[in-house]
Amino acid sequence: EAFKGLVLIRPPTMYATRPPAQANLRRIASTTTCSRDAAVLLSAAATALSFPPHTLQTLTAPTLILAIEDDPTHPVSSATLLANHLPNATTHVATTPTDASATWPRVIAEFLQSL
Repeated sequence: EAFKGLVLIRPPTMYATRPPAQANLRRIASTTTCSRDAAVLLSAAATALSFPPHTLQTLTAPTLILAIEDDPTHPVSSATLLANHLPNATTHVATTPTDASATWPRVIAEFLQSL
């Protein structure tokens, strides 16, 4: 294998959750006064993960997926979808960004040490 393991931090919206997120990013971009921020938001809105989920089953490396509750741009549903299709996935969901900052370093370190 090319990788001993993968850590996926805050996977983005995918499939059904992607179009509303793209529309929201475009809306925010249209209201920002900073052209650089608008360009970043529009660039993010242009991306999409469109591969069939079953293709993830070929990625057999242990995978840690990190998400934060109530994150509209990186929803737990994306983490769950990935975990359901990656054969060796573990998911850790933080309750808030502060919780993520407090717990993710330990969670990641423990995962990497287990490889």
